[in-house]
Amino acid sequence: MSVPVTVRGYTNDDFDDVVTILAQASRAAYTFMPWTHSDTSFRWFVCDALKRWDNVRLGVHDKVTVGFACLEGADLDQLFVRLDFQHCSIGRTLLDDIKRLRPDGFMLYTFQANLTARAFYESQGLVATAFGVSEAEKEPDVTYCWKPDVR
Repeated sequence: MSVPVTVRGYTNDDFDDVVTILAQASRAAYTFMPWTHSDTSFRWFVCDALKRWDNVRLGVHDKVTVGFACLEGADLDQLFVRLDFQHCSIGRTLLDDIKRLRPDGFMLYTFQANLTARAFYESQGLVATAFGVSEAEKEPDVTYCWKPDVR
């Protein structure tokens, strides 16, 4: 199912929506590892990350924030969709916006065990280029890159 979504930039009024989506979606996605992050720790994470993210994009459906993506230079640092709006093309719309904003390409990391995210990125033309271990979580991760087709 697909729902209409518009993409816009972040404002300070969006802080609580971003924190809520990040907390709920990451807790659902990362069941393969022990995570004990509190709601407060998610708030601190977003507050700190807003200092380094140079572009935060929100997916909005019917005036409700349903997803977000955050860029830090050529890195897609975060891309999460509200649980009740997953599989509705929100992630694809946000990723298309990121491709537009970074026409020379970008990269991202995800956990190797996050098979849903990996399948999504691969279906959208991103290519796994390296496998390693995340510094913070000490979990196996994978680097994905997107470069536009050169024809």
